[in-house]
Amino acid sequence: MSDRVESKQRMQQVNENTKRQYPSSHLLVYFLLANSLFACTNRPNNVLSDQKMENVLFDLYLAETAIHENRSFSLSDSLTRQELLQSIFKKHKISEQKLDTSLVWYNAHLDKYIKINENLSKRYGLLLTDLEAEKERIRIASTIIDTSYFYRSPSFWLQSQGRDQIHAFVNHTDTVQMNRSKQYYVQLTMWGMKDSMQSVLTLCVQCNDTNFIHRDTIAKNGLFEKQYSFYGNHQVQAIYGNLHVSDTVRQPLLISDFAVYQKITTILPPNLTVNENIQRK
Repeated sequence: MSDRVESKQRMQQVNENTKRQYPSSHLLVYFLLANSLFACTNRPNNVLSDQKMENVLFDLYLAETAIHENRSFSLSDSLTRQELLQSIFKKHKISEQKLDTSLVWYNAHLDKYIKINENLSKRYGLLLTDLEAEKERIRIASTIIDTSYFYRSPSFWLQSQGRDQIHAFVNHTDTVQMNRSKQYYVQLTMWGMKDSMQSVLTLCVQCNDTNFIHRDTIAKNGLFEKQYSFYGNHQVQAIYGNLHVSDTVRQPLLISDFAVYQKITTILPPNLTVNENIQRK
């Protein structure tokens, strides 16, 4: 009995000695985690912070892009390149040596370097989107749409009076004007048309080797507007058309805003403003 008690006391003494020599498993985990966090945040003073590093790299990459995109820029012109780099260092108040040291440190901490590059990719994407939007705004601002009318008419009444009524609305033969575009527009507003009525609009474009004939049925009140196009190297010689109302239409129809025209879109070169183009005309 005494031997058993003595053995138990000896085991308790060993456990107490072990606890003093080695921390518990929980304490060991906490210790390792604290060391890991300390190592992550233990950044040398001569290394740029994540945000600072991202901003510097963003400007450096933009500078490199500008150098490669500008064909008149000589890559052998080291002085100009160095001046560009120095302007970036001056902007961020750093030295080239500090940037090199930071690059070495971030290469050894790839998780941070990868995160910075992911942020840079997002910023480049947003920048490209803004640049495309600005380019489109410039294009619209420097675009002139010139409307060339072949026929315009004030409001008029059209009535069959018991027989078919044809209203000839255009007979144009100015070949220079007509060959400026391969597209024609016809618009009109019709009032007084009932569901059981209809009229036919015919537009004929006569070319040197063929004719293009377009017919459309107008069967309701309101605005009618349509674009007619033809393709190829045909030379337009004349354009004419008519509006046909059948003898079934017993009541007068009011036609307004009748016009046949072309739209010529001109995009000015970047070095020519809209005002300069108007002055040249």
